[in-house]
Amino acid sequence: MMRVQRLGDAAPEPWKNGGGLTRTLARGEQWRVSLALIERDGPYSSFPDVQRLSRVLRGAGVVLRHGGVAVALEPDVSVHYDGAPAWQAVLADGPCEALNVMARAGAYRLSAQPVQPRMQIPAKASAVLLARGAPLRIDGAPLAGDEYAVFEPAAAPRERQVDGDVPGQSLFILIEPRVRIEAFV
Repeated sequence: MMRVQRLGDAAPEPWKNGGGLTRTLARGEQWRVSLALIERDGPYSSFPDVQRLSRVLRGAGVVLRHGGVAVALEPDVSVHYDGAPAWQAVLADGPCEALNVMARAGAYRLSAQPVQPRMQIPAKASAVLLARGAPLRIDGAPLAGDEYAVFEPAAAPRERQVDGDVPGQSLFILIEPRVRIEAFV
């Protein structure tokens, strides 16, 4: 099932640490997809037992530091990192907006890639298609530039098709449960 929503309808919520705002686009029992506005240097919220994927959508990026570890979040690059550390964020050159996908550590495979003409959604996976300013058609249904589509999990794999030109800035976010093999756990 595909549910279409306007970005403007996702209400801003304060960050867990109160240092910024985020808008939740989709949520599952153990995962969340959101857009965050990062306006100043400062602490990132710590989320123990959570894996994160971030992708800077607007702005020059941000560097996260904790101890001797640095994670560079650069424009249009999906980066995976641990949500547990108390990261300190330093903006590269002014405010930026980032896509954040967070899930229980080890439970999901997370990805955020440019939209392709055909996209596979594995069985039991959830997905979000973010139009990012350019309208498109998915499976014949219109998606305006200020909208996103959420695909709920299904028992069987699915293929989705974008009709016509594929806007270069549009993103396909996949949240795929990892298969747990009980004999080896």
